[in-house]
Amino acid sequence: AATGRYVVLLNPDTVLSRSALTTMVQFLDARSAAGYCGPRLVNSDGTHQPSARRFPTVLSSAYTMLGLSSRYPNSPNSLDLHRSSGDTVSFRADWLTGACLMVRQEAIAQVGPLDEGYFLYFEETDWCRSLCRAGWEGWYVADAEVMHLGGQSVAHESDVRPLFGDHPTHWVRSSRRYMRRHHGLIGMVLADATQVLLYSMVWLRHVLRRGATHRRKARCAAASIRCLLTVTNASRRNGAGALG
Repeated sequence: AATGRYVVLLNPDTVLSRSALTTMVQFLDARSAAGYCGPRLVNSDGTHQPSARRFPTVLSSAYTMLGLSSRYPNSPNSLDLHRSSGDTVSFRADWLTGACLMVRQEAIAQVGPLDEGYFLYFEETDWCRSLCRAGWEGWYVADAEVMHLGGQSVAHESDVRPLFGDHPTHWVRSSRRYMRRHHGLIGMVLADATQVLLYSMVWLRHVLRRGATHRRKARCAAASIRCLLTVTNASRRNGAGALG
């Protein structure tokens, strides 16, 4: 239904600075090749919140879990582009967080709207990948600032798991849909298997040690493994059976 030159995705848990949208419009107006852009996201205390990333690969989760992203920030498997480009200057990005994402109407007409097969998570990643494949550039706009509280949509859900800290099973389902679409069935299976292996190593590291901290970490790792191994059937019930 939108008829403007640009369409904005905006989460309800955001607070816009007065000039944020104007700055993003002016940025896209000045760059005809730019099809989409995102602002500098900040937490409620004003600290930087990563929002510009590379497209996920089969090994991205492993790089994150093993801490390799900080050691090799320029690797194609390291998602966070801020590690190499900072947050105070604008730069090209594969995809921007959908908490606030501005997209050129012309680009939407070319690639279509977001894929409704995603319930939550990865929908903007998938959309940005389609836009990129169609020849449009994505940009992080440092001069536009938006506060993003983050995680409010799932903060009180009963199925929140410790996978990567607080991701619910929706994350696993959407991750599988994305990996299957862009990396094939083998890529999806390898990505899942890698995470199960790494969480198994975390579980073994802590399960036999004494202390509340070790017990908590072992429980979190075990819950993550169960989530990865059992979410397939739930995915089928939620319309993603061909991807589970």
